[in-house]
Amino acid sequence: MRSTDRLKVLLLGLLLWSPGLLTPLLAQGLDAGESLAALLLSLVVLMAPLCLMQRLRAYFLLWLPVVPMIPVYVYLCAYYRSVPGDVLVSAALHSSLRDSWIMVSSFGWKLLWVPVCLALYLLLLIRLGDDVRWRWRRATLAGVLLYAMVGMLGRQDLAHHVKLPPLFDAQAAGLAFPVNLALSMQRSIERDESDRATVTVQGRSERAGPMLVVLVIGESVRRDHLSLNGYARETTPRLDQLRHELISFSDAVSTAQWTAGAVPRIVGWDGPAGRASLVQTFREAGFTTAWLSNQEVSQLGRGADVLDHSTSAAELHFRKDASLLLPFQSFVRQGGERRFVVLHMMGSHFPYEDRYAADARRFRPTLTDVGVSGQPGYEHREATINSYDNTIVALDLFLSRVIETLGLLPAPAVLIYTSDHGESLFEEGGKLFMHGRQKASCPDLEVPLIVWANPAYREQRGEIVAALRSNAEKPVSHRDLFATTLEIAGIDWVGRTAGRSLASTGFKEQARPLTVFRPGEATTYEEVCPAPTALRPSSRPTPPAPRH
Repeated sequence: MRSTDRLKVLLLGLLLWSPGLLTPLLAQGLDAGESLAALLLSLVVLMAPLCLMQRLRAYFLLWLPVVPMIPVYVYLCAYYRSVPGDVLVSAALHSSLRDSWIMVSSFGWKLLWVPVCLALYLLLLIRLGDDVRWRWRRATLAGVLLYAMVGMLGRQDLAHHVKLPPLFDAQAAGLAFPVNLALSMQRSIERDESDRATVTVQGRSERAGPMLVVLVIGESVRRDHLSLNGYARETTPRLDQLRHELISFSDAVSTAQWTAGAVPRIVGWDGPAGRASLVQTFREAGFTTAWLSNQEVSQLGRGADVLDHSTSAAELHFRKDASLLLPFQSFVRQGGERRFVVLHMMGSHFPYEDRYAADARRFRPTLTDVGVSGQPGYEHREATINSYDNTIVALDLFLSRVIETLGLLPAPAVLIYTSDHGESLFEEGGKLFMHGRQKASCPDLEVPLIVWANPAYREQRGEIVAALRSNAEKPVSHRDLFATTLEIAGIDWVGRTAGRSLASTGFKEQARPLTVFRPGEATTYEEVCPAPTALRPSSRPTPPAPRH
């Protein structure tokens, strides 16, 4: 092999191995053994095809589809300070190409690294002679087998006597590019398959007569940015005026830090026979159902009598949540006496500037004002929080209009609002922003939970309202919402227990579980956030001074 070809092979190899090389430098919290495992296993994965291939051009062509992923992977690893894992892969799988492009385009000029990396790889590959061969296939095979043997022996026998690096187990696989992405995709698909199958819990109404239950699911809203919950800024002035009518839970948490992991636990219940859904259970009890969403198509609303989603990139970019109000009002008037409707908002999802209109532009300067169109850095924290808080003002406008509609009804009506998960806004010294990291933070999980009932409901079901108020200061979770929503509607079901319903005086506090993919991850909110909410500085954040 000529020296120029050796140099090209070396550069191509380093480019492919760069995620494995950089993981120990970029990912926080790895010890020496984990760093070594990330380096070695990623190298072994890349070298394994050489056991079967002789021509190096064909070998590097084999890896060509992976090359565009390398700069994105490295950037996400640097941004989140952890390897991209199940959370990000699951979010990507559940996002349409349109929605994914909206998020990816927010990277701005950093996207240029993708074509630059691909062009460099192709240039080196084209200039590599077709006759360049790999002459150490037997040695490569021996090295791969030796690595596997040492790793397996370490797991089976030596691990009980001496601490060894995780050379050949799930922990190492979760760190080694690109096998970790493949495994994350497999787990996400398997979880999707199990989530799609729903079972009946034989919902049946305990009370006759008209009833309307509205479940509003927000997006990326943290509870400590609502002035209703003590935030220093007036972000929810209309809800503040209804404070005496609202029941706002002070310590509610999500089950996950990304939408696809969180929403199924809001609208579903995992029983011994499988998952039941609110839509199906309400229909079994004789309710007309609707799923009106400002997000993309989802299986979660399957079976609803009325089903509507965003259908284009323009809608995902420009359609505000207020567009849900007209079909909502039509359903309320035309859906019959007994109705259940889910309103799934785009809420406060980044990019924040797309989520509110001029009537909610209360705090300035915004990201638009300072000329930031992509992902902001810590130096733009003030503008970022201003833009985010404007999305909360838009939420206040939206919920107040829903409440206004329900308040005009003579029949009992209830509104339940929560967000799928929270959002990080440069916590931990500016290191945390947005959500969807492999490891959740406290702001990612802490969400608002608000219940409002109209006068007719309060008069007829005063005991339910009293029970909700009695539980409002207790630690609660999205896992409690299935039983709570059905009890509020007066629906009995197989598996019903008073201990899981916030609308029951028999509600019992429990550890609050999280959606996890792999062993070793935190399984409860209490493990992620052991300090009481009231003692954490983030529970009452100090916003930048408002500029009107």
